[in-house]
Amino acid sequence: MMSKQANGFTLIELMITIAIIGILASIAIPEYSVYTKKAKMAEALALTHEVKTAMAVAHSTHGSFPDDVYGSSAELRNKSVGLQEPEAYASEYIHSMWIGAYGDTGHIVVKLNERTMAGVGNSSTPMLRSTIAMGGDTAQFECNIDWGHSIKEEYLPNAC
Repeated sequence: MMSKQANGFTLIELMITIAIIGILASIAIPEYSVYTKKAKMAEALALTHEVKTAMAVAHSTHGSFPDDVYGSSAELRNKSVGLQEPEAYASEYIHSMWIGAYGDTGHIVVKLNERTMAGVGNSSTPMLRSTIAMGGDTAQFECNIDWGHSIKEEYLPNAC
C-alpha cells in the first residue's frame, strides 16, 4: 500500500510568511506616508514657481516688490502684481496663497489646508514661504519654511 503525501503548507510556514509580510509592511507604510506628504508639498512649491515670474516682473517694472505694510490686505498685494485673490489658489492641499515684501525681498506664502496636510508642520496651520531677493537684474529664489509655522524637514520637497 502506498502512503499519501501531504500537500500544502504547514502552520509554521504560514506563520513565518505572515511575520515577514508584517515586518516589510511596518517599514514600507511610514515611508509611503512621508512620500505622499512630500508630493502634496510639491504642489504648494509648484504654485510658488508661477507666482515668482509675476513678482520678478513687478519688481523690474516698479523697482520694488508690493509693500507688506501694516493694514494692506493680501488681496490688494496679490492684485497689484496681477494675481488672483488668495483663496482663488485653494485646492485639496492648499488653503490660500499671498505675496508680500520686506525691503528688497519678496515673499510668496502658501498656507496649507489644515485638514489634508495635518502632521506636516509643528503648528496647526503649516505654511510654505518662498523668498525672492533681487540682485541687480537677477532674482534669487529660495524655498523655506514659514516662521512660527515650521514644516518638518522630512516633508519639504527636494527643491527646498
